[in-house]
Amino acid sequence: MIKVSVFQYATSEYMFAFMQAVANDPKNWLNKVSHNFVGQCFRALGLKFNVSVEAFQHTYDHPYSADNLNYIFNAVPFVLKNMELFFNQLPISLVDCERSLSQDRSSSQLVGEFYDITNPVLCYLRVVQVWALVVRSITGKLQQKDIIRYLCEPLARMSFYILQGLLKLLPDYGQKYELLEENCLCLTVLVRYGILHLVNTDVFSRRFLEQLLLVLLEVPNATLSVCTAAAELYVTLATRQYSKQDIFVHILETFVKSQSIAGKFSSHDQFMALIKNYLLKLMDFFPALQYFKYYMKVLNDENVREELLLLTAHATCALFEHHTEQYNEMEFSRHQVHTLLHHWPKLVTDSAQNMEIRAIMYGIYSTVDFTALIEHKSRLIALEKHCLNIFLNDDTLSEAEFAIVFTKLSQSIKVTGNEQMLVTAALTLQDRYAEITIEMMGHQLENPQEELLQKYGTCVRCLYSMIKEKKLRGHQVCDMYETLASQMLRENVANEHLALYGYECLALMLILLHCESDDLEDAHEHVARSTQLAEMLRDDCVRKLSKLPQSLPRAKSLFCAIVELHLGLSNNLTLNALTYDTLSAGLADVTLALNTRSDTLALSYVQEIEMRRRMSSNAEACLASSATKDAVHEKDCLECKSLVVWRRPLKTLQYSIQELFGMLIDLGSRLLNRRFLGSLLALMIIYELPGPHASYMEMGRQNLGFIVYWMGLGLLSSVGFGTGLHTFLLYLGPHLAAVTLAAYECHSLDFPVPPYPDQKICPKEPYIREMPNIWQILSKVRTETMFWGVGTALGELPPYFMARAARLSGKSLLQEESQPEQSKRLTLFGKSKLLVERVVLRIGFFGILLCASVPNPLFDLAGVACGHFLVPFWKFFVATLIGKAVFKSNIQQLIVIVAFSDDLIGVLVKALGQVPFIGSKIQAPLHNLLTSTKQRMHLKMSDDKQESDAAYTGLGIVAHVFQLVALFIVVYFAVSVLNALAQKRCKRLQLEKIEKDELAQKAERDEKDDPPETTYRGLPKIVEETIEEINA
Repeated sequence: MIKVSVFQYATSEYMFAFMQAVANDPKNWLNKVSHNFVGQCFRALGLKFNVSVEAFQHTYDHPYSADNLNYIFNAVPFVLKNMELFFNQLPISLVDCERSLSQDRSSSQLVGEFYDITNPVLCYLRVVQVWALVVRSITGKLQQKDIIRYLCEPLARMSFYILQGLLKLLPDYGQKYELLEENCLCLTVLVRYGILHLVNTDVFSRRFLEQLLLVLLEVPNATLSVCTAAAELYVTLATRQYSKQDIFVHILETFVKSQSIAGKFSSHDQFMALIKNYLLKLMDFFPALQYFKYYMKVLNDENVREELLLLTAHATCALFEHHTEQYNEMEFSRHQVHTLLHHWPKLVTDSAQNMEIRAIMYGIYSTVDFTALIEHKSRLIALEKHCLNIFLNDDTLSEAEFAIVFTKLSQSIKVTGNEQMLVTAALTLQDRYAEITIEMMGHQLENPQEELLQKYGTCVRCLYSMIKEKKLRGHQVCDMYETLASQMLRENVANEHLALYGYECLALMLILLHCESDDLEDAHEHVARSTQLAEMLRDDCVRKLSKLPQSLPRAKSLFCAIVELHLGLSNNLTLNALTYDTLSAGLADVTLALNTRSDTLALSYVQEIEMRRRMSSNAEACLASSATKDAVHEKDCLECKSLVVWRRPLKTLQYSIQELFGMLIDLGSRLLNRRFLGSLLALMIIYELPGPHASYMEMGRQNLGFIVYWMGLGLLSSVGFGTGLHTFLLYLGPHLAAVTLAAYECHSLDFPVPPYPDQKICPKEPYIREMPNIWQILSKVRTETMFWGVGTALGELPPYFMARAARLSGKSLLQEESQPEQSKRLTLFGKSKLLVERVVLRIGFFGILLCASVPNPLFDLAGVACGHFLVPFWKFFVATLIGKAVFKSNIQQLIVIVAFSDDLIGVLVKALGQVPFIGSKIQAPLHNLLTSTKQRMHLKMSDDKQESDAAYTGLGIVAHVFQLVALFIVVYFAVSVLNALAQKRCKRLQLEKIEKDELAQKAERDEKDDPPETTYRGLPKIVEETIEEINA
């Protein structure tokens, strides 16, 4: 009741004011009253009405849109609701007023004319007519100016309110007032016209569409339903007017207009979160935002503004993060991730001139989940090759980009197992460093050119990363550290790369020389010199760190170099008071650490400094336990090496027998779990049963025995690190020599097919005699030679698998096998092993093929190196198989066939006769031996005759000597097997003891406070902590 009375009071007051204005100026009231009426309606809608009364008197057509260029219809609900009630009540109130006035109307003509002029209903209809003319003047310009389209809805809404009130008068007063019908008709047309333009999407301009997008960006409290409705409406309206690419660009342009990318956000993460949220709100209604092809079109367009290009790069990164999160659940996301990774190298290359865009592209690579992409290993390896090329050759990389590229490259290689790539890169860097050093020496080492120093600094930066990943060995850096020390131990360092990476790189080189001094030539000189340089470097870093201005990257480099020297050379360097004070002062500098709040790279520097500090503080506590472990390890090694038959025969036999029984038990348990054993037993039963298949089984047995025989001999010749049974000298070589002699003696190769009889007998007379050539003899014996070569290739697999398993389990078989005794320099044999390892790792497939193709007793070490560096199995085995079975075996058989040819043997026998003193004594028995051998090929003699003839010709003596040599080789092989089994048993027992001790120590730590854990080198192990803990 109160609301109704208040509302009626307001209507009555307006009506009283309206009638008073009419009565005060009966002839000229319309202009002023209508001006006031239109202005109040405009202001209720939020529109500006800046037309004066005088201008409004002359015409109703004014530039209303010019005063409302930024107008957005944002209706206030209670205002419009009250306006609707007001216009519904006002005509009724005016009719009541008109009725009361008509009762008091005088009969005089003058009074009657005044009444007609001031009739409340008629006056109101004239004002409404003016409103209709104003609205018509605005809507009539829709084809000229798009901005007027924004005024259609509010004007149509106000006209509808007025029309509602007039319609209540139409039944009773339509005939009485012609102007009432005209106004109702005119307002109806205006309302319908406004509705028509409201639902017709073609009338909405880009500015209107931008306002819809701004609901997603600038309305902080907008609910999900409101944002969803705005996104759906935007896409619906925009799709009818523009192409997908245009809509895509417009979405990004609207974001650029609404956001200040430079300084509006407190952090990069907040900025990326807003972009990602903005795209996700629109993706369901505009799927094109999920496809990278639209982003790449913008990035590859040369005419795009810099701001839009930068935002597109950030949006690409945000979308990649979204698809990476959905990679395991959605096939579409997997396809999009692979699409972008396929084009990523080109995007990086094209953005080389724009550093900001390129940095964002590297940021995309930093978000790749390599573990999830392992199924597409080839694509990861392609990316690794591209990133490695950037790492080695792009000297324009910033610190952050360089850190991203190498860190993510290392993570990818750990997943793919492509360790060979970094090994090859390390060798390439070694050669490049040597070339640059020689060039610097040609330009005087003390004052080289600036461009040359830039190349040198880039190379040092790469070397620093490779040493940290342990991809460089001590013998590789022994020729580098002197040159680097001459550049770093100066008052002013040559360039920025050396200042940021040179100190740590030199420190790591010096530590590496100490750790691997046993593998170096002139190890004593290198150790002494590196110790001297370490002291000089430590003092130089302390001095520069104490005087350094506020530069966090350089402070981090100096700080970490000092700590690394202290940790790696703790036996040679002591942490003096000056060094300790300098490090403490560096940690206490809060100003440097404040940069970490906004700089991710600076944060990583502070984290690394903090980690080094903790390692340094815990190092002393770990030295004692490290020394104890080293002593125990050295004692265990000496014990294993002493287990040989000629030193400790009983213990060696005991351990070897125990290990053999253990291996047999393990083999039996494995066979029981496999179907191979059942298949083998079934085949043996079938072989023993009589029947028509017996002849075929016998043929198969003979051929299978032939194959197994020669492959087994090849296998025995290659097992063991150079100590295998030399079956070529014992079996294959004599066989090849016998076939060659028989071929030349019989002038034929018409022998039985393999397997041969015990003797090579010429065919029965008569037969065709034709002197065979070398190639025909090669073809005769190629089968057994090939199978022997295949056996040697199979014998190289155990070292490969052992080293691979050790690497995957966290151990290093290569290091254990290649470390000689302490205090010994590298021998010729050790140098040969190092050469084989380097050739295999440097050349890859062809290096393995080369080493396998040449008779080489050190090829076992190549297998160990390939297994340690996780060279793919088929790459190693195929290269070894081709080298052993095709090249090496044929080379060896060719040498034997040529050596035992008839002409060469005759020349050799004749040459022996010319040797002074003993020539004639050797020539006669050898001549008789050859004559007897040739006679035996023509007729198969009885055993007694053969023995007497052999005794007469000296063949028996030679045969006995050969048998003794063979017996000696077999015995040596058996002894080496016993030694290897005993040493393996000893290592197994030592490992079991170490595991028991570790379990006991762990149980003690559970009861007490945990002491600092250590790594395998005795350095403290730092557990991962959150960034907040580090900052605290």
